[in-house]
Amino acid sequence: MSKEKIGYIELLRVLSMLSVVMLHIASTAWYYVEKNTIEWHIYNIMRCTCKWGVTVFVMISGTLFLHKRHISMATLWGKYIKRIAIILVFWSFAYAIFPLLKIMVCNGNIKNWDIGGGIRAFVLGENHLWYLYMCIGLYMMIPFMEAISKDKKILNYFIILSIAFSIVLPAFQKIPTFQEGISNQFINKFSIQMGSGYLLYFSLGYFWTLNEKIYKASGRYALYVLAFIVYLISIYLTAKSDGKHFLVDGTMSIGNFIVTNAIFVFVINYSEKLKGCVIVWEWINKIASFSFGIYLVHMFFVRETTKYMVANFNNPWIVVGVTMIIVLGGSLVVCYAIKQIPLLRKIL
Repeated sequence: MSKEKIGYIELLRVLSMLSVVMLHIASTAWYYVEKNTIEWHIYNIMRCTCKWGVTVFVMISGTLFLHKRHISMATLWGKYIKRIAIILVFWSFAYAIFPLLKIMVCNGNIKNWDIGGGIRAFVLGENHLWYLYMCIGLYMMIPFMEAISKDKKILNYFIILSIAFSIVLPAFQKIPTFQEGISNQFINKFSIQMGSGYLLYFSLGYFWTLNEKIYKASGRYALYVLAFIVYLISIYLTAKSDGKHFLVDGTMSIGNFIVTNAIFVFVINYSEKLKGCVIVWEWINKIASFSFGIYLVHMFFVRETTKYMVANFNNPWIVVGVTMIIVLGGSLVVCYAIKQIPLLRKIL
């Protein structure tokens, strides 16, 4: 990839990290307030605004990996998968041991079921660490994706097949009338697995950067308008369904698929306008270098900080705004401190 294209990747990293942090804060606050209050609806709007962070992260990975020259099996396993595995083990242990230390400080001892819970937490990982498990799975599939990406027709075929079996058909399967009929069973008979899951977003990251003729103004604006309409619909549907609706909630929902692609395309095109702002790009690059680390660390701060803010402030904008500052600031300090220790740099 050419050097001038690296800029939008860094910007997407920063925006995705901020999106994930805000989603976790808003979702936590939303959980603590009374349902169907004004505060509940505002938190729901915030949640709907930032559900695309993880899928954009996956698209960034696809862009970077599939634009690389061939990655050997030795490099794939000895460098990339090994790195994610080390990070996963370390942070799973950190998140598992922290509650045990808290119990020991408060109670003076740890009981057997506490230790059992800690072991379970270590094996399964903190909620947001699921992303690392998924990354390892994606990386295992890179040799296949390399082969697919070399032929544009095969790539397009794979994307079309994946959209059908990852996004569209699963949505139909969740409609009550389809669930009760034979159509649901009929679709499952095909058992297409490779054409489903996050490989779709992985390949789309490469697809959108493969041919810039795709970015004709009329097509871009149509995508942006559609994404905005979907965003408004998602606010309505989630409010009517107690926070979740299969058409717009979840990384593989139709709504998230449309919004994710719109944001990816928008940032690619409009980041060009920031080219002359040297200071802006310097800050974007600095923050981007900490984005993955902040993603890993931020949940240490989210729950208790959000709970305290909700208990003491009624205004959702103050709650989320102040909590964002505290969480981002605390995470940044931890990441900076870790990066100063040579032996620990590999865990970020």
